[in-house]
Amino acid sequence: MPRKSADVQWPELFRSDSAISEAVGRAVEQGTLRPLGLGLYTTCQDEPEEALLTRHRWRAIGLLAPGAIVSYRTGLNMAPEPDGTVFLVGRARYERDLPGLRIRVTKGPGPMPGDYDMLPGLKVASRPRALLEALKPSRARAGIARGVRANEAERILESAFQTGGEQAVNRFRDEARALAPALGADRELAVIDKIASALLGSRHGPVTAPSAVARLAGKAYDVARESQFQTLFATLRAHEPAQYAAPDQGTSFATSAFFDAYFSNFIECTEF
Repeated sequence: MPRKSADVQWPELFRSDSAISEAVGRAVEQGTLRPLGLGLYTTCQDEPEEALLTRHRWRAIGLLAPGAIVSYRTGLNMAPEPDGTVFLVGRARYERDLPGLRIRVTKGPGPMPGDYDMLPGLKVASRPRALLEALKPSRARAGIARGVRANEAERILESAFQTGGEQAVNRFRDEARALAPALGADRELAVIDKIASALLGSRHGPVTAPSAVARLAGKAYDVARESQFQTLFATLRAHEPAQYAAPDQGTSFATSAFFDAYFSNFIECTEF
């Protein structure tokens, strides 16, 4: 005897198939499930579709593009484009559109060394692979491009240097070199090699990343700390200190300057 749809414990977001389609249909009629389109259903009745799909973005991508690999610009940034577009590599080229989510799958190789699982059925390309694929020629559609330019590639490699030094950049380049033949990305590998050599100072070439320019000039600085100080500076500027009216006479006025000076030095760890 088939189970009633009310007895089924549905996930908050799932994709229907032939095995459960009848139960799903009954649950929709009973108001237990809500269809989102493209075979997706949810138990959430009140949340707007776009907000729900944003909250379950990667789960939805895994359901709508099973076996695909997050790559290109999306694989490098691990975030969608402003219009919700995400770029993947799969066995065939196809597109899927829902509110706030635009899935774009390009035909390409399957999993390769360095790719990793994000969710069941959804992998993410290694950064060397994602950059090799993102450097391939491509056309922007509606102002959204899946690829990156050389200056963006420099930023990515400079970020690797900031987190892991020369070894991280060399490791990135070595992994890209190993992947390039299977991806047909010899030209893209040459771009990475040129940028890496320039960042490491082993080959003359222009660099544009401020931290790289400073480092090669012998004035290296901590990029992460610089960003934190900029955030602190902006926050302090947005909150002016409270003003108070100092007394113009009496003992408190005579000693206030002393306390101001004392605690100012105390903050700087000066001991008296």
